[in-house]
Amino acid sequence: MGPQRFGLEGLSLCHQQQVEEDSIMFLRTLWWFRLAKENKPEVELMLEQPMDPEEWMDPQKIPTGGLPSFMIWPEAVKTFEDLELKVVAVDQGALGHLTRKPTSLATSVLEVQELHGLRCDSYV
Repeated sequence: MGPQRFGLEGLSLCHQQQVEEDSIMFLRTLWWFRLAKENKPEVELMLEQPMDPEEWMDPQKIPTGGLPSFMIWPEAVKTFEDLELKVVAVDQGALGHLTRKPTSLATSVLEVQELHGLRCDSYV
């Protein structure tokens, strides 16, 4: 995860603020998921995020130090494990999106889990 967990080095003040606000929103979502499951055990949950770039990018194009991704944060991994959410990898292009759009879905919805591995050849 490294020093770039909360944004890439050299971001403008405006972009850094956006990263920090998104980070807070992500952590709050994990908290709401926990509260929902605690109060209604049968609840179905799903969280959508761009797929970790290190899973689909050409390794030669990944900068030294890697790229930040919410889905590999220890808080996320632990929450997914505790709530029995499966991480599903899918390209939205295979579902009708105009571009490939590699996506990760942390979900308890069985029908969505069946989409794991669905890929698209479009790299627009």
